[in-house]
Amino acid sequence: MPYASRMGKRVSKALGYTSGELMRRTLMTNILIIVTGIVIGIVMRVLFTNRLILIGLSTFGIKQNSFSTSPVWIALTALMIIVCAVISAFFRGKGITKLEPVKILKEK
Repeated sequence: MPYASRMGKRVSKALGYTSGELMRRTLMTNILIIVTGIVIGIVMRVLFTNRLILIGLSTFGIKQNSFSTSPVWIALTALMIIVCAVISAFFRGKGITKLEPVKILKEK
């Protein structure tokens, strides 16, 4: 975690933010990037997967292939990524709970 972000969380903790608020703030900071990455990944999968697999398989003499993935698996993968992001935000926010506001304000 970058120094400025860490200090921002420490200052927020010293100002009275609860641990839950800090966890939500961490999650909200990252969720837009995560969801954007998921959407870009799904679009790239739909547009390029068949072509890329066919290029790879053509080295073995396979000229035709129909590779498909159920939308359920795509949704499940996206859900797992979001759950990992929530767990990560929980652990990152959990570390700040042990700090005491007075000590935080005295640090440089």
